[in-house]
Amino acid sequence: MTVAATIAQSKYFRLIVGVIVLTIFLVTLMAAAHKQSSSPIAGMQVVLNSDVEYTVLEQQDLVQLLLQNNSINLKESSLDKLDLKLMEQVARTHPWVADANIFVDGKRQLQVHVRQREPVARIFDNNGRTYYLDQQMHEMPNLVGYNYPVPVFTKVPLWVKDSLNQSFREQIIALGSLIHADSFWNAQVTQIEVQADRTFILIPMVGDQRILFGDTSNAQAKLNNLYDFYQQVSNTIGWDKYQVLDLRFNNQIVATPSIGWVAPKVLDTTMKYLPPVVGDTMVSTIQKEAPEKSTAALNPKTEQKKSSAQVQKTSNSTKRIVDSKKESLPTSNKQSPTSKTPKTSSDTKKKENPKYLYRGNNQ
Repeated sequence: MTVAATIAQSKYFRLIVGVIVLTIFLVTLMAAAHKQSSSPIAGMQVVLNSDVEYTVLEQQDLVQLLLQNNSINLKESSLDKLDLKLMEQVARTHPWVADANIFVDGKRQLQVHVRQREPVARIFDNNGRTYYLDQQMHEMPNLVGYNYPVPVFTKVPLWVKDSLNQSFREQIIALGSLIHADSFWNAQVTQIEVQADRTFILIPMVGDQRILFGDTSNAQAKLNNLYDFYQQVSNTIGWDKYQVLDLRFNNQIVATPSIGWVAPKVLDTTMKYLPPVVGDTMVSTIQKEAPEKSTAALNPKTEQKKSSAQVQKTSNSTKRIVDSKKESLPTSNKQSPTSKTPKTSSDTKKKENPKYLYRGNNQ
C-alpha cells in the first residue's frame, strides 16, 4: 500500500469518528433539553420595584394575575407548557406595571421581574373620580388600602382628549413632579386646588394660608421665594399671621394679613428743619408731619406744654414758641446769625422719642 493511500484512509477514519462524536453530543444535548423542558417548574420568584422607593404591587398580585387567572399550576407545569412571551404581555396589562421580564433560570425557577409605575400626582376630578398619573401621563387606579405619597390635585376638570387638556395635564405633571422630588415640599404641600381658570392654589400642612401659585411658569423660582418667606417672615412673626400669600408676581410675594391681626404700625416721622431767619429773632424749629394723626394727639404731655405756650408773630411773619414761664427771647437786630436759641423742654422731648413706621402699614 502506498503512502498516499495510507494517509487517505487515516483522514477518512478521523472524519467518521468526528461525525459520530458530534452526533452523540447533539443527541445528548437534545435529550437534556427535552428533559429540562419537560421537567416541572421548581418554583416562582418575583422581583418587584428594584428602582422605586414605594411599592404598591405585591407578589400575590402577580401570582394571581399570571397563574391563578390562567389556571396554571406550577407544580404540574413544565417549561414546554409555559408561554413566557404571553405571560409578559399579560403582566404588562396591569395598570401599575411599567415593564415585565419573565424567564426560567438554570434551577428551573420561574423568574418574574416587574417594574412598577411611579406616580407623580393623585387626581380628584369634578366627577368624584380619583386616580394617579405618572410621568408618561398614564392613569393608575387607586388601590384600596394604599395611599401613595404624592401631591394631591383637587377640582380637576374632566379629561377630554384635546390639545387644551393635554397641555393642562402636562402642567399638572410638571408641578407634581417638582413638588414630589423635594422632600420638604412633598411634606408641606398637602393639596393643590385647581381654579376655574386652570391656575393652582397650594394648601400647606403648616400654616393656614392659601397660596396663590398661578400657572407653572417660573415654578421653581416661586417655590424658592416662598421658602425664603418662611425663613425670614413666618419663623419670626408666626405662621398664622397671613391669610393669603400671592406668588403670581415676578420675584415677590404679596401677603394678606389674617382677620383680626394687624401688622405693627407707628408714625411716619419726617423731620423738616426750617432754615434760620435773620430778623428780630433767630429761631430754629422742628416740625413733625404725621399723615393721619397729629403729634399732640399721640403725646398728651406735649399737648399740655403747647397749651401753656404763647405763639407770637415777628416782623417777617415767622412763628416761634416761647415758654410762658421763661423770659422773652432778646429781639436785638444785632444778634449774630450763628447764635443758637435755647432749646425748650418740648423740643427736647420731640428729639428723644421719635417713632418709625413700617411703610404701607398706616391705617
